[in-house]
Amino acid sequence: MFILNPTSLTKNNAKQLLATDATSCTADITLVSETRFKPHDDSSFSDIKDYVCFRYDRHKRRGGGVCLYIESHIKATHVQSTGVVDKTEYLWITFVIGSQTVFLCCCYHPPKPSNSSTELIDLLCGHINDFLSSYPNAVIILAGDLNKLDWSKFEVDFGMTQLVNQVRPTHGKSVIDKCLTNRPDLYPTVHVVSSLIDTKHKAVLIQSSNNTMKDQTNNSDMQTAAHKFLGDMQNSMRNSVKVGFHYPSSRPEFTGRVDGPRTRVHF
Repeated sequence: MFILNPTSLTKNNAKQLLATDATSCTADITLVSETRFKPHDDSSFSDIKDYVCFRYDRHKRRGGGVCLYIESHIKATHVQSTGVVDKTEYLWITFVIGSQTVFLCCCYHPPKPSNSSTELIDLLCGHINDFLSSYPNAVIILAGDLNKLDWSKFEVDFGMTQLVNQVRPTHGKSVIDKCLTNRPDLYPTVHVVSSLIDTKHKAVLIQSSNNTMKDQTNNSDMQTAAHKFLGDMQNSMRNSVKVGFHYPSSRPEFTGRVDGPRTRVHF
């Protein structure tokens, strides 16, 4: 699982660099905060080959937005949950790995939110409570750029643990890109790494204990190879002539929202 705030996926080459980040780290799932996609941007602006993209785009205001990329071999579904708080930015999906049901949320909580933080926390806690009422043994994961969102209620009410080590910051001197789960035993390996994308945020790479990653090699060997690959790619990008991936000067209009498959699970 790869977690990143790229401060826009609309930057030149950003989507392609994200794809390289994800594939080089063999991440089945990538969570992105602050995509800056808009509802009229069609799927060509967000789709990555061999991944299914789920999006929630910010309306009217600049910035924001979240999306999830999940490898197409994993049959994921967008969860349309009950209850809405205006101007909150999050997206739930659900899928099954082996016999384990997983509910995964990508959330962006900006530094100066337009809504009450308490309202967002209560909303997400309500969703988690609904999920666990129907699936008591489900794995719950909440991740993204949460900034200063107080996650203690998730810890108290659902026994969730924040996985990203406070010793290694993800932005400046702070850990604001976080991952909370009620099953920390399933995700023993967490790394804070640099992305190929030009962003002030570090990426978070989380590996599971049940071999859901495609690469079955030794974790430390994989990390060494991945970090070397990312560094080589980053140097290559900086030193090369910028050719290839360019967005058109005018974006095509699109009515409606691109948010993955149309199947919905209602709670």
